[in-house]
Parts: sequence; C-alpha cells; structure tokens
Amino acid sequence: MSRSTSWAAAGAVGVAVAVGWFAFSDQEAVDVAGPPAVQPSVSSRPTPDVSAASTSAAELSQVDADELAADLVSGDPRSLTSAVVLPDGQGLDPALLGSLQGMNLQIDAGTFTATSPETGEVAATSTTRGQDQTWSVELLRVDGQWKVLWTAPRAS
Repeated sequence: MSRSTSWAAAGAVGVAVAVGWFAFSDQEAVDVAGPPAVQPSVSSRPTPDVSAASTSAAELSQVDADELAADLVSGDPRSLTSAVVLPDGQGLDPALLGSLQGMNLQIDAGTFTATSPETGEVAATSTTRGQDQTWSVELLRVDGQWKVLWTAPRAS
C-alpha cells in the first residue's frame, strides 16, 4: 500500500468531520459520506510520520488555499469531492453541497505549518449564520493537490 493510499484509508475515519465543520458554526459533526456515521475522536486522527520527512518541506501558497476554499464552497459535487480525502468509491452526502454553497470561507496560507512532506496544518475561518468560527485544518497533498484530511474547531 502506498503512503498516499494509506493516508486515504486513514482519512476514511475522519471523512465525517473533514468537511462538516463548514456547515455548522455550532460545531456539530456532519456525516458527509452517508451511512455509517463515524465520528472520530482526536486519537483516531492519522498522525503524520515526521521521522520519515525528506528534505523538501510541504508548502501551501495563498493561491492554493483560495482554490481549495473555492472548491469546498462551489456547490459543484466534483469540486467538493476533489477537495477532501475520501476512500476510493466513497461519495459525499448531497445535502452537504447546498449547506456549503456560497459560504464565506477563508483559508489563511500564512498560518500553514508543514507536519511532513505530504501534510500540513492551516487555520481557516468559516462564517455561518453570521457567526465566525476558526478551525485547524489538516491537509494532505495528493498528486500535487492539497486536500482536507480532517478539521477541528479552534478555541476563540
């Protein structure tokens, strides 16, 4: 199993949270992948293997961050699916598209910290129902594209 495939498999556990944070500022989890609903705990999140890091650190440009945010809130199923880590053959709950479409979402590339050559953490802010929520977003680079692996609310 390749490293990307193993990350994708690990991301299957976190898919219910990977995008759900955009839809609800009150921090409810959303089942984005449909049944069965799996709500991972902090301990079930994949932990990058920092010891295997090569000399080339991962980077996230503001252009990449803006494109990722645009894909997440576009309302287009293909764009949304391409923006999150999903296991092969897994789709997203169609209700998620409507709840994300047109949302104000900002991903701040200036907060990006590489955790391995393929992963990094960044801050994002979503505005829902007139309230801002800041999030920690773990990203995975798959075939040169950053995708959401998991998210967690940040204390305000």
